[in-house]
Amino acid sequence: MGGVAVAYLVEAKELYLIGMDPKTGKELWRQLASPGQITPGIPVTVQDVDDKVVYMRPERGDPRFTRLVIADPKTGADIVVSGPAIVSSSLSSCGADVCTTARRSVNARGTLHRLRVADGKLAEEPAQAAIPAGARSIGDGGLLDLGIRSPQREEFALFSDNKVRWRIPVTDAFPPGYSTDYGWRFHHYESQKLIVGNIYPDVKRAPDSSFTRQLEGRAAAAGISTVDGSVLWKEPGADLFCRGAIDVEDPATEDLIPVRCRYRGIETYDGKTRQVSHRDLSVTVEGFSPTTGKTTWTVDAGPADLLVEPGNGQVTAGRTTVMARFGAEPLAIDIATGKTTVPASDATFWCPRKVEFKYRVPMRILGDLIYDRYGEAITSICDTKGEPATQPPPSSVTRSVGTNFDDITIVATKEGFTAYRTEPA
Repeated sequence: MGGVAVAYLVEAKELYLIGMDPKTGKELWRQLASPGQITPGIPVTVQDVDDKVVYMRPERGDPRFTRLVIADPKTGADIVVSGPAIVSSSLSSCGADVCTTARRSVNARGTLHRLRVADGKLAEEPAQAAIPAGARSIGDGGLLDLGIRSPQREEFALFSDNKVRWRIPVTDAFPPGYSTDYGWRFHHYESQKLIVGNIYPDVKRAPDSSFTRQLEGRAAAAGISTVDGSVLWKEPGADLFCRGAIDVEDPATEDLIPVRCRYRGIETYDGKTRQVSHRDLSVTVEGFSPTTGKTTWTVDAGPADLLVEPGNGQVTAGRTTVMARFGAEPLAIDIATGKTTVPASDATFWCPRKVEFKYRVPMRILGDLIYDRYGEAITSICDTKGEPATQPPPSSVTRSVGTNFDDITIVATKEGFTAYRTEPA
């Protein structure tokens, strides 16, 4: 970003945003930051608008409140700083501005706000009867969950250019009982004027949040036109982007390659240990057309455990290739074509691991104080069995997982940030 490596780091339960010289690793600047009051499971990620860095800064006195900051990535200097607000959804670009869900007081309901770059004002989007208080953003492109619940019908809406373009019942696209309350994933294919996505049904949990469930048929996917809200296709049992385990960009379009997984087996979550396990796991991976939902290729990936526990992120094996499983029978899949390969026995990869950290300001959820937050994954070198290795992966693999500056790629590891000399594509 602006020729500077920008990243978050945590020290003594404080969150900082820093800028580094990619050639020397020297820290150029540091600013105190905040994850806001966003759902703790959503990772804190570096955001940018027009090649400027966007982040939240804790308010002195009451750090539940934050100020939205647009800063120069070269120096960390403030360009625009908003007034204080409680921010409850991730920051996203909306034209030349920054949009989020926020409220000005503790007891108010969150509404859509826009940080106007021109004057630095954090302004509530123009009040409209079509957007109830409590509406939340659920994806790029202006897709909203209107926040309406039983006995009224749950609805989606598309909001852009200060107008509600359309609104539809959730049941137009998904089965009854499915809701964003139980999870969602949407992606906007802007050039094709459509949004694809998943929502899920509820799961019965024990008092400690433990559960056991069948994976087959649980997800439901749909494609929705951004022009008029018409449902273009529905696909029961399909998890788009494989529960977040596969996010591969098309080198030509720089947009996500459409891929989905169908899972079979039993998933168990232990609320005490917070560990997930699977039994009789089998995964089918499919390419698909975003406009029609039709399958373009299919791979029976078997017990592809790397594709069912997405919390750690994908294991990259090439520009558009990911690992589906390690072990005695490792398998890699080219997401662009569906072609499968067996990696060489001495092949190495970057194995990501989810970052969990303690933040000094808790969130109160269902009466509990939650200090745990998540960041983007850190990574380490591993072999075809998923075990630690020392030989760095090929340059193309490293460039796919790191942040690139000409012939230098910076990778975040448990030891800190490491720079590698790589060959630009």
